[in-house]
Amino acid sequence: MQQDTQGFRLASDGEKLRFLQAEQKRDMEALMTPEERHTYELRQSATAQQLRSKMTQLNATEQEYLAIFPLQKAFDEKYNPHNSDPFSSGPERDQAYWKERRAADAQLQSQIKAVVGEARYAASVRQQDHDWRQLEAATRRLTLPADTPTRLYALRDTTASAAQQIAQNTSLATEQKKQALAELAAGTRDQVRTHLGQEGADAYFKNNGMRWLKELERGNTVNFHANDSNWDSKGLPKEPQKKASP
Repeated sequence: MQQDTQGFRLASDGEKLRFLQAEQKRDMEALMTPEERHTYELRQSATAQQLRSKMTQLNATEQEYLAIFPLQKAFDEKYNPHNSDPFSSGPERDQAYWKERRAADAQLQSQIKAVVGEARYAASVRQQDHDWRQLEAATRRLTLPADTPTRLYALRDTTASAAQQIAQNTSLATEQKKQALAELAAGTRDQVRTHLGQEGADAYFKNNGMRWLKELERGNTVNFHANDSNWDSKGLPKEPQKKASP
C-alpha cells in the first residue's frame, strides 16, 4: 500500500488503508483468545512501540510498564489518531483542543512520575536534553569530575529563577533589566568556563550548549518545562505608562 502511493497520497488512499487495517485486525482477532489479544496489544500495538524507548529511558520494570501502558493507551486513543491511521493527520484542531491536550499530557506525565518516582523521571527527562548529553560527553572527553554535568545542568533553574526576579523588579527600568539579564547570562557562561575550561566551554557553546542563554542576552526570560526537556522564552513586562501632566 505504501509503495502504491508513489510518494503522493490521495484522500482515497486513507480509506483503503483503513479498510485493510480493519480486515487485518479482524483476521488476527479471530485467531486469538482474549488473553492473546491483550498480550499482542501490550507488545505490538502502536502505543507499545512508542513506549519502548520511554521505558528504556525510565529503566522501567515489567510491573511499571504494565501500570503505564493503559495510561498511555488511553491518551493515544484520544489524542494520537495517527497511531491507528498513518494516512490521517486528524481534523483541524482549535486552540481549545491543544489546551486540553497539553493538560491531558501533563496529567499523563504526572501519573507516569508517580509510578517510577521523581528521581528516575527527572533522570529520564535529562537524558532527552541536548544540554545534558553534551555535558556528559564533555565530562568524559576532558576527564572532569563525575558531578560536572549535575553542577552545570543545575544552572538552568538558578539562572531562570534569577532572571524572573530581574523581570519582576519594579525598581528597574526596562533597559536596566535588559542589562541585568545580559550580565546574568555572562556570569553563567563564566561558570561554565570555570568547570569546562576555555576550550571545552567554547566547544560546548558552539555545539548549542545552553542556547537559551541567547534569550537572556536578547532581554527575555526563560522557563523550563517540568515534564520534558523543552523550554520557552518570554519578553519583559511593559513598563506602566506615565500619566500625562495636567
